[in-house]
Amino acid sequence: MDMKDMIEQEFDLIVQSVIILGQGLDSIAYLVNNEYVFKQSKHAGARINLKREVRVLNYLKGKTTLQIPDIEYYSEKYSVCGYKKIKGSQLTPDAYKNLSDDEKDMLAQDIALFLRELHSIALPAIDGLELDIVDDYCSDYTALRETVYDKIPDKSKEYIDGVIKSFEILQPSQ
Repeated sequence: MDMKDMIEQEFDLIVQSVIILGQGLDSIAYLVNNEYVFKQSKHAGARINLKREVRVLNYLKGKTTLQIPDIEYYSEKYSVCGYKKIKGSQLTPDAYKNLSDDEKDMLAQDIALFLRELHSIALPAIDGLELDIVDDYCSDYTALRETVYDKIPDKSKEYIDGVIKSFEILQPSQ
């Protein structure tokens, strides 16, 4: 069954257009009716991760000031979720380079605020989540250090550095 038919059958949504936004090893993202993003898993391991992602996004709903995907559609049967497209621009390295210093400062403030809010939220009881997020946070931290870290206020840097340092306790020695 193709994506259009599946969405119409499973979610009772009339589909006028479907465009592939991108894909990785685990999933394919589609833009539907130029309004919704639908994400579908490609394999069994990704199905588990998508289910977890949906639960986490639902848990985070209303807990951050910045917009996150608000899951409106989910089918475990087809391993697909859908949410309204968040308006904005994708932050690519080229897009970042073209920002003014003031825009970079505002972006750094937004990232610092989001990370502060995210790290202040208690972890939900979602099987396996605790260990999976450590690597993601460390990867995000590396990207942060390589891009906007110098624009973040010192107090926020100290907080973020402290959170990341605390992960060393959670990770087994290598």
